Amino acid sequence: MTLANWADETAIPHKTLADLEWHRLCETMAGFCRSEAGGEQARAWPLFDRIDEARQRQAEVQESALLADDGFVAAPAGEDLDLGRDLEVVGKRGVLDAEALRRVAAGLKAGWRLRRDLMARRERVPRLAERASALRPLEDVWGPILESFGEDGALRDEASADLGAMRARGRSLRERIVERLETIMADPDMESVLQDNYYTLREGRYVLPVKVEMQHFAPGIIHARSQTGQTVFVEPSKVTELGNKLKMAIADVEMEEARVFAELTALLAEELPSIRANMVVLADLDAIAAAASLARKLDAVAVDLVEADEGSRLNLVEARHPFMVGSGDPVVANSFALDRGGCLVVTGPNAGGKTVALKTLGMAVLMGRAGLPVCCRPSSVLPFYGGLHTTMGDDQDITSGLSTFTAHMSVINRVLRQAGPDSLVLLDEVAVGTEPTQGAALAQAILERLADSGCSVMVTTHYTALKALAATDARFRNAAMGFDPEHLAPTYRLELDAMGRSSALDVAQSIGLPQAVIERASELLGGQQLKLDGLLADVEQRRADLEAQIERARREAAQAEGERRKAVEIRASLASELEQLRRRAHDGAVVELRSLRADLDRLRKRLRKVDLSSSDSASVLQEVEDRASRSAARLTDLAPQPEPVQGTPLGIDDVAPKQKVIVASMRAEGLVESVDQRGRVVVRVGGMKVTVPIDDLLLPAKVGTRRGLAGGKGTGRSLKGAKSEPKQGAKRIRDHAGASAAPTGFVASTDLRAPGQLEPSGDQDDAGPDGGEFVIREEMATLDLRALTRDEALDRLDRFVDACLRDEHTAMLVIHGHGTGVLKAAVREYARHSPVVQRFRPGARNEGGDGVTILFLDL
Repeated sequence: MTLANWADETAIPHKTLADLEWHRLCETMAGFCRSEAGGEQARAWPLFDRIDEARQRQAEVQESALLADDGFVAAPAGEDLDLGRDLEVVGKRGVLDAEALRRVAAGLKAGWRLRRDLMARRERVPRLAERASALRPLEDVWGPILESFGEDGALRDEASADLGAMRARGRSLRERIVERLETIMADPDMESVLQDNYYTLREGRYVLPVKVEMQHFAPGIIHARSQTGQTVFVEPSKVTELGNKLKMAIADVEMEEARVFAELTALLAEELPSIRANMVVLADLDAIAAAASLARKLDAVAVDLVEADEGSRLNLVEARHPFMVGSGDPVVANSFALDRGGCLVVTGPNAGGKTVALKTLGMAVLMGRAGLPVCCRPSSVLPFYGGLHTTMGDDQDITSGLSTFTAHMSVINRVLRQAGPDSLVLLDEVAVGTEPTQGAALAQAILERLADSGCSVMVTTHYTALKALAATDARFRNAAMGFDPEHLAPTYRLELDAMGRSSALDVAQSIGLPQAVIERASELLGGQQLKLDGLLADVEQRRADLEAQIERARREAAQAEGERRKAVEIRASLASELEQLRRRAHDGAVVELRSLRADLDRLRKRLRKVDLSSSDSASVLQEVEDRASRSAARLTDLAPQPEPVQGTPLGIDDVAPKQKVIVASMRAEGLVESVDQRGRVVVRVGGMKVTVPIDDLLLPAKVGTRRGLAGGKGTGRSLKGAKSEPKQGAKRIRDHAGASAAPTGFVASTDLRAPGQLEPSGDQDDAGPDGGEFVIREEMATLDLRALTRDEALDRLDRFVDACLRDEHTAMLVIHGHGTGVLKAAVREYARHSPVVQRFRPGARNEGGDGVTILFLDL
């Protein structure tokens, strides 16, 4: 479907389009087009007959807006599209000149380029890409044309087989003519004959300027005379023959160029239907891009289009009229809610915005049906009404003898005949122009008939009887245009479920009508009417007060929310500062502990030389060890506290093989391998198997398990895969070590065994191999040597130890596995003889067991 297809006249009459000024909107949209062809398509923008067509167009406009946000315009330039006259010449079997040929070829190439670019973006803009796929590339048409012309716009010598030779012959003849002319001018006898020493062209012939009185001394053909009459331009007889040949050569070139132009035009003629089809697609894309530009200017959005079937409901949130938005003036946005078969009765003061509200709703429905973005909130819902009918303005026609009321009733009669269950009817001041009592009765009958037929209706009125319908008929709902009684001015805001009063006397008073007239009118109204108006005014004031209270409550809630967020930020900031202080204290304690270790080592060496049974020596040694123990305890207290592991505790009956669980002490996920009767579970974590008690397991949370494991930082995984990357591995070990208050990670000891002493692994699950060890919560490192040869492993181990020393890691974990035992033996032999390894031990069960070796480095 092209943009030129219109909806059925019986569904949306021309009067409706005129009442809502639809053509004005299309003209505004045409102003955003890059070409006249696109502008024509925008002026004929369709009102689609099917909802799927409108949704498709709405999506295309959205995609064009996306490309515009990326800086890409999904439409060719105007000069590439406005080729109508050129194509008309081709269609009439005419021949295009060089400029026209190049223009058409450039337009075809621009279409090819746009097709290529949109197809390359098909994932982002699939609908525009689908539309662009209809463009024929036509490279075999525009390619030869553009290749035939040079950058100066002239045909290239290679445009035909003979053209180059023909042009060369002409150039040769020119050179010979110029050479003879220069010889004549150089003859001393010609000095008195020539008016000046130059040659020029007259009527395509090379001539010399000769004094008129000396023309008899210059044999040749006179081709022109100067304006003063003092000079004649003579083609010397010595070059006449060459001039004739040049004329013939030029004619041959022109004929050959004309033949080439005809051939190139024939290429266009052969593909003329495809070219015209391409131009239509490109004009459509131009119009769609213009719609996206208009939407940006109006701050319009795509809405949810739904079928206008049983139960459908119009919900237009904070709608604005596009013309008012485009004017740049402040606009009061209004919301509309209308059930299928319902009638919204809008009352309020004169000049209070009732008609504007009616037109706003009507224009929104038209824009939705046209697949255009609407000036409202994205949460809006618009039914795709099968018909839209309006009665607005004065339909008086003096030429046919119709009064205002008669013309109005004629339109109402047409609406009653054409409007169906899926129609929206907009009535402005229904049944006016006659006696008020009869008019009100007629208006109520008309509205009831429309409601009976299932139409959705919005009507503006001043009839009091229509305001009361909502109290007796559930299909009717009141709404009022706001009026500020204090300032005697309309607010232009639509208030649902409210009854407005006409405020005619207030408006008349505000524009300066004599007070005596106002008082007499009040007297004529009578007490009952004044009482009713007073009640309505009181209700209106109470509503205004209530809205003011609601607005104050909203502001206070927003202020409280802002203060709450600020308090959360302050709390987070204080927590961060506390954590930094804890880390600094922890780092200081680590330094202190290392210093005490060094003191202990020195003291032990000194005491070896003296009597160790001395009570003084033992006392000094015990004092230093006590200091080390206190520092170690303080170190544990100051260690940074990780985020708690998120998960559900498990019982022994809740665990089954292949079940995914969290090992809390390791802060890592794993799969259950087996469960024994003592409540001990074997879990595979990465490449390791660990045995843990049931109370160390958690069931992962359904959402955010990984985040719960690592405190939002993605850590807490198993030790698998941490090869020669000290920083990354260190972080993993640190998280492991800090996962539990129990000593589950790497350990240091106050027990100063000899360096290199290998400790048995024992059966401990939650502690190091000896009970005197305590957790040092600092960065450590992991190295995986599995699948390496012995030499490769030792080389990597040596380099990794150097890296750990540079990064001041106190301990490192080496994964070598069980296998043949070659790697395990090599690692422990290396540790036993390394000068920088203070001691080493196999891992505990929850650290990988005998498949890993933990090395403690001497910093």
